[in-house]
This record gives sequence, C-alpha cells and structure tokens, in this order.
Amino acid sequence: MKLSSKHLDKTTANRKCFTFLLMLALIGIVHFASVPDPEMILFTAMIIITNIFGKECGIVCIVELML
Repeated sequence: MKLSSKHLDKTTANRKCFTFLLMLALIGIVHFASVPDPEMILFTAMIIITNIFGKECGIVCIVELML
C-alpha cells in the first residue's frame, strides 16, 4: 500500500503542531517551576523530539527555543 503525498504532508503537519505544543508546555513548566538549569532540560527534550519525529520537528524546537 502506497501512501499519497497528501497523507504524508498531513502527518508531518500534525507532528509539527504536536511538537510546538509540547515544547510550549515544557517551556512554561520550566519557567514557572524555577528550574535551576532550564536550558539543559529544553535541549534534552529537543534532542529526544528530533530523534523521534525527525529533522522537521527539530527545526520547530530550535525556532521555539530561540524566541
């Protein structure tokens, strides 16, 4: 069974949205919990998300961390 490019684009978009919301929630938790070294936690989450979901989601994480 061959997947259409439409299906792949929709899956990638869903992954990017999920990644955005996950990182946004993690940034909020780290900010409000006053974690002593929040950068290491966020970079670790970025690496894990990139390994699970791919390079496109890693780029979303990097952009979100830069803002």
